[in-house]
Amino acid sequence: MASSLNFAYLSRTKVVYYLGRHVNNITKITKLHIRCNSNSNKMASSKVPNIKLSSGHAMPVVGYGTFNLFKENEVRDAARVALEVGYRHFDTAWLYKTEEELSDAITQKIKDGLLKRSDLFLTSKLWNTHHRPESVEEMCRDSLTSLQTDYLDLYLIHCPVAVKGSCKQGDALKTKMPHDDVDFIDTWKVEVHPYYTNNELLDYCKQENIVVTAYAPLGRGMSNSADQFKPANLLVDKTIQKIAAKYNKTAAQVLLRWGVERGYTLIPKSVTPARIKQNIEIFDFSLNEADVETISTLNKWHKCYHLDLYRDHPEYPF
Repeated sequence: MASSLNFAYLSRTKVVYYLGRHVNNITKITKLHIRCNSNSNKMASSKVPNIKLSSGHAMPVVGYGTFNLFKENEVRDAARVALEVGYRHFDTAWLYKTEEELSDAITQKIKDGLLKRSDLFLTSKLWNTHHRPESVEEMCRDSLTSLQTDYLDLYLIHCPVAVKGSCKQGDALKTKMPHDDVDFIDTWKVEVHPYYTNNELLDYCKQENIVVTAYAPLGRGMSNSADQFKPANLLVDKTIQKIAAKYNKTAAQVLLRWGVERGYTLIPKSVTPARIKQNIEIFDFSLNEADVETISTLNKWHKCYHLDLYRDHPEYPF
């Protein structure tokens, strides 16, 4: 069994793996170099510490998320800022339409001498239309081309939903398509924040030595397909603001530090330079145990991402 993070899963087709646990078991697309970089435990100096995967490879505990609601030409400049201030873990996907912009930023910083490809931990994801084993390579190669790299550090199934047909990136969350019968063992894509603490799954993963990465760690994102992108109000929660004032930190920094204290990795996103920088400046303080517990009591089972398009899927909710 594999899990999480996006540490998503293990497919029974054995073409896409959670590389942290199964890096040596890739059988079908080895020639694509979908693997953990052998130098990833020697990443360039950064203010972000690494977490050790069960494979022995290193993954930066805070990454930069590149989903920006399909707005083009924003991630390129934002990713440049992220690289400059010390991010080395980047999360993207075919769906996001940000792979090429991220690649532009990385290529420029490599040319500038700031870093090498081996200093980075790059994650991309397989969309629902390409879950069948004969279709995986096509989309994987497309991502590799867009990112201008010959390997990924992590390649995930984006959602545990297989569909028939094809669609454009910008229409993928709007187009209703028939379900396809592709067999999965188990799949999770994990949302975690104080309004959705996901304790049971986190406890299980800790027990099984599975590293979890949380998306939407600030409790913001897409509410559902009908009302589009409706943010939660976690950043203005009075409890969070009170604790932030106590540590002289922003609400976002407290939310991210809460995740670090609980032992998982996070991929916050922003295109605002000041916030990109602030989101990585969370390693000069710690929350005491009482504050961690206080924040944990805010759980409301409120999810930011519902994906109403798939409400009729037998595995929903996921």
